Amino acid sequence: MDNTLSESFKESLDESAVSIVAGLAEAGIDSILDEGLLNKVPIVSTVFSLYKFGNGIRERYNLIKISRFLNEINSQIVDEEKRNSYIKIISDEPKKRSKEIEYLLILIDRYLEKEKPEMLAKLYLAYLRGELSWNTFSQYSVIIGEFLPGDYQAFCRVESSLMHPLEVPAPYLRLASLGLLVDSSEEDSVDDTSLILAGNRKRYLVTEFGNNLKKILNSCL
Repeated sequence: MDNTLSESFKESLDESAVSIVAGLAEAGIDSILDEGLLNKVPIVSTVFSLYKFGNGIRERYNLIKISRFLNEINSQIVDEEKRNSYIKIISDEPKKRSKEIEYLLILIDRYLEKEKPEMLAKLYLAYLRGELSWNTFSQYSVIIGEFLPGDYQAFCRVESSLMHPLEVPAPYLRLASLGLLVDSSEEDSVDDTSLILAGNRKRYLVTEFGNNLKKILNSCL
């Protein structure tokens, strides 16, 4: 693979593209291809040409998701020093970054909800900062794709919510299967990270793996 994706991604981090990307991220399906701005955002333009995007609803929606991913990247870069730092990281290993970006594009295409590319952006920046290994980043990126509507909100409420006494809610079972929660029903102690289901004494705790994801996403209300 050549360095086209890494180069266009790096160029899209330029401050001149920030407002354009923000506009594309908020565009509707009907207007995304009529904005006349695609060519001004290198990574969007590159994806559009390399993958021969058509005019269908899926392609239009995917462009919106890519724009939301890039918009979240830019929103997390709060000053020029950080921007230059990320640009250097990408420039130092362009072939590696191109492979990573191709993987990101595959993930974004699979995500149904527009919010998930924004989560992916936070994870990728954490990876670039060295806070996550590629293996852990990949695990998290697949996990957010597995979230059903309401699962992430349930994950955010684990530390403070008391649930139905007779039934463990489905989101908690799914979150536990993903390694984000653990059933600690046999433990006697209760702390601030506990969730108790009265009656059958079910208690779920956020795992270290789950807490790390929550910390990186940092979007629980």
